[in-house]
Amino acid sequence: MKNGEIAVEVALEPTLWKDKKRILGLAISFTRYELTESRLRVKTGLLNTREEELRLYRVRDISAQESLLDRLFGVGSILLHTTDATSPTLLIQHVKRADQVKELLSAQVEKARVKNRVRAMEVGDSGGDDAADDEFDTHDE
Repeated sequence: MKNGEIAVEVALEPTLWKDKKRILGLAISFTRYELTESRLRVKTGLLNTREEELRLYRVRDISAQESLLDRLFGVGSILLHTTDATSPTLLIQHVKRADQVKELLSAQVEKARVKNRVRAMEVGDSGGDDAADDEFDTHDE
């Protein structure tokens, strides 16, 4: 190894899905998406590039969006709500078969959560409903 080189062993994960952001249904933008078993990568730019990487176990919610124009051009968008500090929300814009991609993402998120032993806990306001409070009451009366 030469001076200044870093030896890193990288286990490459297979790519499960990749696409580009589409403009009028054509893949002519400089935004690329790539999904592996544990990560979602978003690469943007031509001359100045930026890469954002999201660990799938950090995804909390997934939703799909489709406008009239999206339907006409056969594309859709997927919105991810995450616990990631740099990307609390991530929008995968104008990709083909967005509904299938959403299902694939959802399945991979669940696998990543199990693998990393992550549990999502939802905290909700009961709104003062005593019946909801009684459900978790464990003391004897």
